Amino acid sequence: MWISSELPVIVLFLFSVPCLAFHPTSLTIKWISNEADCSGYFFDHNMIARSLENACPRESNRGRWINKFRELQLYDGNDIEGPDPRAMWRIKVPNAQGGTLYLLVIHWDKKLSQCHYLGALMHKSNKYIPCINRYSEYVVIKSGNTA
Repeated sequence: MWISSELPVIVLFLFSVPCLAFHPTSLTIKWISNEADCSGYFFDHNMIARSLENACPRESNRGRWINKFRELQLYDGNDIEGPDPRAMWRIKVPNAQGGTLYLLVIHWDKKLSQCHYLGALMHKSNKYIPCINRYSEYVVIKSGNTA
């Protein structure tokens, strides 16, 4: 079996790119309000607040080649596409079982320099389950950073 001398260079290049193949940059989730059930899960609101304090400034300064955000295109229950892609901030919430993975959904408004918190997604059985039904109840956090 013949192996090209260029193969090690290609393999090294692939391993030098940090996690691009394993962490997608986009994800589409359909929001079905009748099935948006996260009952039985404990949400640590203090951890959510601390995560938002970290996430919103990073979202406002986005544009770097590598960041911790993933784009999320939201759809409502009628398959109508949301107005803008949203960013997800991934955190792990401590609980009695050792942790529950969920993602905070935020949107950075560049015009108003405001960060809108829309809710959380649970990661359960290899699916993202929305814990909010609509885009209405925003928590606005002012940031000194401008995008």
